[in-house]
Amino acid sequence: FRGTDFEFQRVLLPDPTSHCRASRIAPEDRCSEDLETRQGGPNGACDNEVNSLQKVVASSLRDLNLDIPKADRSPGFDAIKNIKVTHLAMNIMLREWVDGDRTGFAAR
Repeated sequence: FRGTDFEFQRVLLPDPTSHCRASRIAPEDRCSEDLETRQGGPNGACDNEVNSLQKVVASSLRDLNLDIPKADRSPGFDAIKNIKVTHLAMNIMLREWVDGDRTGFAAR
């Protein structure tokens, strides 16, 4: 589309914050007939969170878990598999760590 009347335009939005996420419209309001309700307020106008974080669980942990009879398995593997940490939450945790004890022991 480059060089035509239909060329894409880059839109840069502010980085997401907890306040912005809390100020976004509810999913059911996205189809509202009222334009202001559908668009939401300026406090909820920010970019989406980056979902680039993936947790790494060793395949040996999975294999060890599957080798144990189901009745004797620990729920730990399923708990680890279901942990979801957003990029925004990770930034908040790292910021609190940096602002806290700088000896290196705060992360433990």
